[in-house]
Amino acid sequence: MADILSQWIKDSEAFEMRYSYHVKEPELYAFQSRQDDFYITLLNRMYFTLDDISDYDYEEKSDELLELAKGLGIYSDKDTQHMFSKIDKLENLLYVAVIYYLVGYEAIASLLLRRIEVQQFNNSYARIICYLIKGVNTRITVDSSVKYLNSVLLMNFLIVIF
Repeated sequence: MADILSQWIKDSEAFEMRYSYHVKEPELYAFQSRQDDFYITLLNRMYFTLDDISDYDYEEKSDELLELAKGLGIYSDKDTQHMFSKIDKLENLLYVAVIYYLVGYEAIASLLLRRIEVQQFNNSYARIICYLIKGVNTRITVDSSVKYLNSVLLMNFLIVIF
């Protein structure tokens, strides 16, 4: 990972910790003045990393994805999200949860989405992903889960056809 991106990710972790623990007068980090560049770079790196994964380097790519999730996390963290504008906090949270899920931290991914209702997502694919990561909730039966997924998949199939 590029040196500047690695440094900004480390700085973002420190930034998040300082705000989470309500440290007065937090330090000003370089990524804050270039938050749009930082976010776009994180997303681009995430997409390229996911596209480039193969069986032989999965472990290495998983480590890189975890670092990217740490950087993306500040944009949806309850203590720091208000400091960043023009970013869909919900969608960003889903990106972070998906990364954790893909690298084997399913419980953390599920915890990140615990307060999110599936219907909050405007996109049916995001709803399916959220639904799968959160798991079947006790208020929803397996039968209704299958019906929900079938209806979403059928709707998307019909949209593609027409």
